[in-house]
Amino acid sequence: MLVNIQTQSKSSSYTGCLTQVCFGLVFAGLENCLLAAMAYDLYVAICQPLRYTVIMNPCFRGLLILPSLFISIMNALLHSLMVLHLSFCIDLEIPHFFCELGQVLKLACSDTLINNILEFFVTSVWGGVTLLGIIFLHSNFLLHFENPISWRKV
Repeated sequence: MLVNIQTQSKSSSYTGCLTQVCFGLVFAGLENCLLAAMAYDLYVAICQPLRYTVIMNPCFRGLLILPSLFISIMNALLHSLMVLHLSFCIDLEIPHFFCELGQVLKLACSDTLINNILEFFVTSVWGGVTLLGIIFLHSNFLLHFENPISWRKV
């Protein structure tokens, strides 16, 4: 993208586009997991304040972040390798300044059914699990404050 801005060119190479897709998928998946980890951290800090340092020790924080990074990288590699097997017509142009997986799949001349199924399945599972985790943790956080004992005046 920086080279395109410098040269005033609006085209992107095939490898550059795949690199953008790969990094976009890694960072999007990692962001979802980090939001879920932050929701868990908030839940423990508010609902278990005296046990926070025991529960959220550095080893456990690493266990929250490293597997999510690994899964995000594997997901991005899976989608990128699946795109490498597609054939593309000549003189293709993506009408956006950033290459996204959906836009790249629309430009393929070969059958993209497996790629589309994989994209929707992984997005549903990966995004759904993290979203449900965030909703569950925040609902438990709110239920913690609905308890009349915690609001009682001393």
